[in-house]
Amino acid sequence: MMQRAVTIFAAGWILLSACSKNDTAGSTFETENSIAKIIVVNSDGTPAVRQMVSILNENFVGSFQVDSAGNVEVLDEAIYKESNDDGFVYLDSLRAGNYIVEAQGESLLGASRFSIPETLPDSCISVSVNLDLPVEISGKIQSEISPIFIQLRGTNHWTLADSLGNFAFAELPQGNFELIVLHESEILASDSVSVIADSSEKIFIEFVLTDSSNSSSDSETEVLSYLFENFEDSIAGWYTSSSEYATASLSADSAGFGREGIVAHFSSQNDSTGNWALMGRFIGVTDLSDLDSVAFWIRGNVEGTVSFAFDVLADSAASYESGKSWKHFEVSSDSEWIRLVVTPDSLLPADSIGGNIGWDAVKSHVTNISIFGGLSGDFWLDDITFYGVDSTAFKNEE
Repeated sequence: MMQRAVTIFAAGWILLSACSKNDTAGSTFETENSIAKIIVVNSDGTPAVRQMVSILNENFVGSFQVDSAGNVEVLDEAIYKESNDDGFVYLDSLRAGNYIVEAQGESLLGASRFSIPETLPDSCISVSVNLDLPVEISGKIQSEISPIFIQLRGTNHWTLADSLGNFAFAELPQGNFELIVLHESEILASDSVSVIADSSEKIFIEFVLTDSSNSSSDSETEVLSYLFENFEDSIAGWYTSSSEYATASLSADSAGFGREGIVAHFSSQNDSTGNWALMGRFIGVTDLSDLDSVAFWIRGNVEGTVSFAFDVLADSAASYESGKSWKHFEVSSDSEWIRLVVTPDSLLPADSIGGNIGWDAVKSHVTNISIFGGLSGDFWLDDITFYGVDSTAFKNEE
């Protein structure tokens, strides 16, 4: 259904000189002074009488605002009309352009496209809208940005992605549309979608957004990505480590709470801020100088902070020193998955605390990655993805 929290009708529709048409249906005034006639038809071919019709420019993009209470306000520029007793809607005021007209009946939806030329023809422009069963589509957005809105461009169909990046439209009209991803009125991504009723297959759309999605460039640059670990096979290759007075355990577990599949479950006990417990993985001597970011999904309840670290464990023959570069996160909900992102710029400056020697000192020869569990607690980890590098960067992984 069309969702509107706050409706603001925009002014500025330009009246074009009306075309004449000899039409037996409707009043003489309507037919002779109308630019366009919309014919709304039920699925059985009968006229759809007294049904609501909306008209929007096909390039319409919503302007969404979220207030402190979480309520959404959206600018609505649509023209609304009701079909008459013949199932017709007459338009006498519309500027030149391309439009999407949508009709809504009881449990049925329909949409069509039409154009108003700069120079009007001698007869009314006719467009038919056939009502049919609505279609449900769903999807997922991988991004650290929030809030994110998804809109069917040129319509008032929109939805808000949840904290996991999931979104869904329960009812959309059938047809070919463009799905756009918005944050603060900026289009971050788009994809064409054919909304067709087909019970054998549900429509699912996935978007992966990185920081580079917001950058403008004369040429589009591909951002490499590498799903480093999703734990679906096992937790093989991962190890735990802890100081003398701490404990650490690692196991495979069901994701739960909105995610599917298998994830890693890390648990630790620690009685002092000077102690530590971690899960980690050896990746060989790996050059991550071109790294854009690392993203992962996590839920848990950890006292203190969880830390993601790039480690260098240098042997005696190495020309560089051992140390790490890391970022700390608070993780305080074991029932809500959140997506955390580490970028080189977000890593802590070198301060030697916990062996932190800074990104520049480790980036060209990272040997391990580690996730520290804070003082005590549990966290569940899934889908560690590297952006800016691909699998070839990890060729030395064992």
